[in-house]
Amino acid sequence: MKYLLTNEESERLKFRKLEDNDFKIWIDLFEDEETAILLGMGEYKTPQERCEKWFEWTFHRYENTWAAKIF
Repeated sequence: MKYLLTNEESERLKFRKLEDNDFKIWIDLFEDEETAILLGMGEYKTPQERCEKWFEWTFHRYENTWAAKIF
């Protein structure tokens, strides 16, 4: 089963893995308290901390998920 949509496209979207240089774009997402809580980031107090943790979790999944290694 394919779990990642890497290199898939729709009319509006192109899917790819998160990259280090995406950090500045993603940090805005974590400025909203409600979004942070919804994403399980409520314990982290600043957008910087939240985004760092999100990237850490994501890259960990890339390295340790069976499907990510295949696709």
